[in-house]
Amino acid sequence: MSFSSRSDSTALLSWEGLIFYYQLRGFMNNSKLKQIFENLISLVEEKKWYGACHDISAVFYILAKEVGFEPTLLIGEVRNPATGSYFDHSWV
Repeated sequence: MSFSSRSDSTALLSWEGLIFYYQLRGFMNNSKLKQIFENLISLVEEKKWYGACHDISAVFYILAKEVGFEPTLLIGEVRNPATGSYFDHSWV
């Protein structure tokens, strides 16, 4: 499931959607980045840390920078199409 943002960006809120997006962009071809991403997903699932997008994005951003990527950390409002309500979200 993906939620539309008020801006031109799209926040992908499911792991499957996020993985698919990163695969399309070629990010999963880098073994270090793939390992960081998979370990972070495992931590989130183990700790049930599902509502911590700001923290997760910050950690992913820092670790991606450390292995040589130039990620962009995005923070914005996204809209839940089921309820029409807006909420703060962040993503890399």
